Amino acid sequence: MDDSASVASVTTRFPSGEPNNSWTIEELMYWSLSQYHSKAISQTASHIQSLSDNCDRECDDLMELHRAAVELAENGTRGNGGDNEENVRNHADAAAAAVDVNAKITNNNNSSTTTTKTLSPGTITVLITSGPHNASKFTLRPKPCTPCFIGRSKGKKFIKNGISLSKDQEVSTTHGKILVEGGGGGLSASGAAVNGSNSDGGSGAKFYFIDVGSTNGTTLNGELIEPETKILLTEGLELKAGGSNLKFMLG
Repeated sequence: MDDSASVASVTTRFPSGEPNNSWTIEELMYWSLSQYHSKAISQTASHIQSLSDNCDRECDDLMELHRAAVELAENGTRGNGGDNEENVRNHADAAAAAVDVNAKITNNNNSSTTTTKTLSPGTITVLITSGPHNASKFTLRPKPCTPCFIGRSKGKKFIKNGISLSKDQEVSTTHGKILVEGGGGGLSASGAAVNGSNSDGGSGAKFYFIDVGSTNGTTLNGELIEPETKILLTEGLELKAGGSNLKFMLG
């Protein structure tokens, strides 16, 4: 007898009754799979029948609605012309009101967008008046969530929209940063607290310098400023970072 015949004869000898102690593991597994298979087929058939019944009911409901709509339309055409015209006018008025509301919403959104664009913080120019970068000029555009960094680094954020003083060895890799706010307080050049001072030509935006903990510090009027202290920048204010003197020009 060849192998295929042996396999065929083995597969046909699985018992079909209830399992007992004389069954082998293979016979028990075959019986279990058969039970699961039978249950799956039964449950699938039940689900299919339930879906079919639901579909039939939905179709009947739709047909009933369709018949009612046809009858209503025919009755309106034959004898309820005035009522029908009134319904049409009501729908037209509702549609016009919806268009009017949408137009107002659109106009409000456009106004909000315009207002947002008008509140641009502006720019600040920094002129280096001493040190290895003497006579260099940087134009910065800080944003509320994106400050401009100052330091010895040649990283992207220093080159693209910051100040890279790579030749000044007294400047820390990240020495300080310039940020902009719509208002708020800080310290003026005299060291007094400032609240709401105009530092951007009337736009309401305020520019600040913060030493982020540099090694050699930053001086204002010859005095070291405290790290992480906001210094309000005003027209012509000068700070010294390392060997570089920075003069700020607003607008």
